[in-house]
Formats: sequence, C-alpha cells, structure tokens
Amino acid sequence: AGTVLIVVGVALGYRPDAGVVGAVSALALVVVFSFGDLQNLTVQSTSDDALVAYSKTKTVRHGGSSYKDTVVVVVNVDPHAVREGTVWLDLESLDLDDADFNEDGSFWVDDLLSGNSWKWGTHNYVRLDPHYDPAHVLHVRRNVK
Repeated sequence: AGTVLIVVGVALGYRPDAGVVGAVSALALVVVFSFGDLQNLTVQSTSDDALVAYSKTKTVRHGGSSYKDTVVVVVNVDPHAVREGTVWLDLESLDLDDADFNEDGSFWVDDLLSGNSWKWGTHNYVRLDPHYDPAHVLHVRRNVK
C-alpha cells in the first residue's frame, strides 16, 4: 500500500509548470502519506542542487513475519530543464543485508514510475526530464541471492 501511495503522490502532486512549490508539495505528499512518519528518513547527497534524493527503510510486520521495505526517491525540482548528476547513497541508511547485494557489490532497484530496473550502488548516475520523467521512485529488491 505504501508503494502505491508513493507513485500516486509523485504522479498527482508534481506538475512541471508548478515550479519549486509544486515539487516541494509533491515531496511533502510522498513523505506524509506514504511513509507516515519521518523515522529512518535519510536525505541523500547529489551532485546537482536541483536533484533532491532521500530514502526510507521501514520494517513491515505482517502475520508472524517481518520484512524490510526500502524506497529511494530522486526528484528534479527544476521545472524547466533536464538535470543530470550523481546520487551518492549512504548504504548504511538503507539497512541492506548481505543477501541483498549482487556479487559485484551492487543491488537491484525497480523504478515504480517507469517500470525500469537498474543496478545501483554507492554512486549512481541519474538524468531527469521535468516533462517526461521528473522523478525516480525506486524500490530496493531484497534477498537477491
């Protein structure tokens, strides 16, 4: 349910013509409605001030078991220009286990907006166009081994 709310928050809340106010509103919608709280929310570093990145890991308990759910969000807050740069992730904040990593030290993320999948790691290239793909909402795959 949280993943669906993230997609809806970004899709409905962000409008390229709304400028920074629209982008900040979208970020607020995503944080408040999908995460429910600010615990374990980490602002990640980017090489471009118009790229905002953050992550959230939450332990979800269902029935008698529990699992970790991690989302990384990257948004272009410049409504007029394509922005590209590097996102540096604090891997410790993602609470990854050994089983979550590939043999090369990367891990898989699935973009909930585009359907694309990529291998990510400590530093990751992104290119976001405010008119076509203003954001990545990335779900981290767990237990890939």
